[in-house]
Amino acid sequence: MHASLVHLVLDLLSTVVIGSGLENGLGSWKLMTLYFVSSFGGIIFSCVFNPMSYSVGASTAIFGLIGYYVSHIYQIISNFLINYRSLTYALNGPD
Repeated sequence: MHASLVHLVLDLLSTVVIGSGLENGLGSWKLMTLYFVSSFGGIIFSCVFNPMSYSVGASTAIFGLIGYYVSHIYQIISNFLINYRSLTYALNGPD
């Protein structure tokens, strides 16, 4: 169920663009698991905190994919900074 044709097209486009990037790194099964867990988790979260509303489309799953993507990028940047600081300390010694 979708709110409108525009909503359907944007959900489809978002899923293809974000999902294809994640599928290369995760694989099909892990992406599918992430997608469905995000979808059901988002719907349950929405029902608990706003029981008088309803969710339509794949928005909760898409936000789950975006959240995974952001956390993965954050982890890569954090690891780089930790390694950079360790290398700088090893080369220069304590200041």
